[in-house]
Amino acid sequence: MNPDFAYVYDEILSDKRFTRDVEQIENELARRGIEGSTVKASVLCEAKQIVKQFVRQSVKNVVLVGSDHLLQAIIELLPEIDVTLGFLPVGPSLIGGLLGIPSGPKAVDVIAARLVENLDLAQINDRPFLFEVTAPDTLAGIDVHGEYRLRPSVRGAIAIRNLASGGEGGGISNPVDGMLEIVLQAEAQTESKWGWRKKTLTETKVFLATGTMQAAEPFRVFIDGQAYTGALFTFSILHKKIQLITCKRLSD
Repeated sequence: MNPDFAYVYDEILSDKRFTRDVEQIENELARRGIEGSTVKASVLCEAKQIVKQFVRQSVKNVVLVGSDHLLQAIIELLPEIDVTLGFLPVGPSLIGGLLGIPSGPKAVDVIAARLVENLDLAQINDRPFLFEVTAPDTLAGIDVHGEYRLRPSVRGAIAIRNLASGGEGGGISNPVDGMLEIVLQAEAQTESKWGWRKKTLTETKVFLATGTMQAAEPFRVFIDGQAYTGALFTFSILHKKIQLITCKRLSD
């Protein structure tokens, strides 16, 4: 048992579908000499409580084993804890794909190599987020340094990106530059010299460490995929706040 490592198991791993994967993962961890204490998250014992306990025990590396939901469940802890975090996805994982971490036993190679990056964490209305905030259909605007506001003249979409942009064609944003990538998109109609009207997608991109997104009326946003409603959202960056085990330099 390696005291430097501890593992938080997702509740979904109780499903028989994952029995073989879990056995192979545990065998590989033992072979690499990085097996450690394991606790399974549940309704009665939430992942946040388990991570806090491991931190109090001065465990150096806490690895989350399971679904994307498990990592998302402990995001709000990250600004207040000092620990190296690992993610070992089991089953389909969007987050694993964005981080370049394979699913299942092959992910043990990433944990064993222990390539650690100090990544930015973002927050909006004091709620931490790792990936992005999106407002898919809004008339909201972005205030830039209190000097001017970026706002499309028609309803459009806004993305505030920290580590990655989701959806089809999404990719990694620079996660160590101390800035958030702000993208505003809206449809515009243009007229050709023959009188035809066609729709084009306009895009404006800026980089900010802090700012606000607001509209005259409440609108819906998705913070790392979770829906919230409001008329004013203040966002900021926490520079290099997370120590995360990755399989590649995300800042390259």
